[in-house]
Amino acid sequence: MTITNEADTVRQINVVLEPSKSLEVSFYKNSRADITMSCTYIKSGQQEIQDYTDKVCKPDMDNYITEKADNTFLPLLKEVQNYARSAKDSVRECKDIVSGLNMEDIIAIEANSRSEADKAIEASLDAARQELDGKIAAKADKTAVYSKGENDLQLAAKADLESPQFSGTPTVPTPGEGASELQSANLAAVKNKIAAGLSINGLYQTITVSSTQWCRQWFSDEAKTRRVWMEQWGKLVKNSNGGVNDYSITYLVPFSSLDYYFNRGQEHCYAGVIGTCYAWNGYYQKKTTGIRYLIDNDHAVTSFWFACGK
Repeated sequence: MTITNEADTVRQINVVLEPSKSLEVSFYKNSRADITMSCTYIKSGQQEIQDYTDKVCKPDMDNYITEKADNTFLPLLKEVQNYARSAKDSVRECKDIVSGLNMEDIIAIEANSRSEADKAIEASLDAARQELDGKIAAKADKTAVYSKGENDLQLAAKADLESPQFSGTPTVPTPGEGASELQSANLAAVKNKIAAGLSINGLYQTITVSSTQWCRQWFSDEAKTRRVWMEQWGKLVKNSNGGVNDYSITYLVPFSSLDYYFNRGQEHCYAGVIGTCYAWNGYYQKKTTGIRYLIDNDHAVTSFWFACGK
């Protein structure tokens, strides 16, 4: 409802009776009424207009009069009362207009109302789309369309596919025991295997040394519990005493049985006379932990020995 005073100051009241029924009354000095409502309501809403007048318009006018009585906007109470009477007359005219409408007028009003409603809905949708686009762009911190320069910068920040820049430790799978030699292993795994004594033939080796002896063992498992072969050798230096001497050798690592090979030979004769340095008199005693043998040496000699087996 729109109320206009002499100074063209406007107060508008829009009333929604039901979701499908609306009434808008605008009245000025000449009490002109503009009506916009649905077809169904126009035919059946006269009683509702009366109810609306009694229950809404009159209380609203009373409140308006009370509000404006002491206000300088409308200094005269009589003027306010005139506006109230004008509103009542406008409602009456509205009822008269509704009762006098024919079907063509109703259809025209309905079409106009729908057209205006469609325009309002479309405008609201456009505004909602723009707001949504703005929020999405703000959330992504990017505009909806990327420029070529922006794309180039983003691509340049990534690693070159032809020369990728990797970091960290590679995790190449390590082949298990007995796997194909064509499988790959990372450097750390290879170093660990070498440190554990892995040889090129798939066996694990250990080496034990002393000042005069050297021992190498081969195992079929990394835990080194299943020995498959062992070799030992050493050096023996004896001075000349012109007689037969009994010498003992203790192995760095015992053999698993007496079924091993032993050999001994001369490396150097300090006297420099070939054939007179020593005489070999055979084994004296053979054990898994060592061996004893006899030497008849006329001069100081350095002899080497070798043993191998399991």
